[in-house]
Amino acid sequence: MQQETIRVYLKMQEEKEKLFDEKEQQKKQAEDAQAEIARLREQLANKETVKETPKSKVETEEPKPKIVAEPSKPKIVTEPHKPKQTSASPISVEYTPLNPSTEDVQISVDTFTHTNDNKNWATILFDPVISNGVARIEFLNIKDFGGVGIADESVHFKRNGVPLQQFKTVTYWRGGDLKYEGEDIGGNSRQVENHRVALELDMDSIPHTLNFFVDDKQQPNYVVNIPNSVRFHAFFYVQQSQFKVLKFERLSAPTSKRIEGCRALEWGKLWRKEEKIRE
Repeated sequence: MQQETIRVYLKMQEEKEKLFDEKEQQKKQAEDAQAEIARLREQLANKETVKETPKSKVETEEPKPKIVAEPSKPKIVTEPHKPKQTSASPISVEYTPLNPSTEDVQISVDTFTHTNDNKNWATILFDPVISNGVARIEFLNIKDFGGVGIADESVHFKRNGVPLQQFKTVTYWRGGDLKYEGEDIGGNSRQVENHRVALELDMDSIPHTLNFFVDDKQQPNYVVNIPNSVRFHAFFYVQQSQFKVLKFERLSAPTSKRIEGCRALEWGKLWRKEEKIRE
């Protein structure tokens, strides 16, 4: 009985000690919590002090003047002066042949053929009329070509018309002579089959001029004082003779120049072989 009582007593004491230990532990935890709160508050206070210190320092320092850089002026770039450019490329001219007789002349695009029916003269004028600028026409002598030239705009050739009208036409014959009024003037090249012949009118020059070329080689005899408005012409008369228009162009500037031994023949005057040669 006594042992049982002691056992109960000891058990009760153990429970009391256990409760005491739990209370002590709770108390200790509460104290630790209070200490942790105090420590955190101290850290927070220290951080706020560190943040405030530079602020007070800035307030005590004398403000420095702010240096504003002057904006750089934009660089003005000027484009170098460019000279005016003029087009040097020839401009093709749409032409219209004035055929005096379809019974004598057959036209296929740019090729002209004398029919085999007769030996009539066939002189073909070419529109447009030239009254300004520089114009050039070039022919190919395919077979028995008669020659080329210019005519005053008032001239119109009928069937079997010869390209010789008093003081109104200049003709460069296939043999090399220039025909106008007066004597024939030789010295230019012959117009041989399968070779080219060209005429170049400069209506901007003073006086107006007409130059001749054979295979691009300028001929020495040329004509000046050309009337204000003229047409190009070409002619043939032999059966089955043939020529072709290679070019009809407007040029920005003349290709002709004064060459050694050249001679200027004046439109409107009688031509003489003994006239002085101009160099």
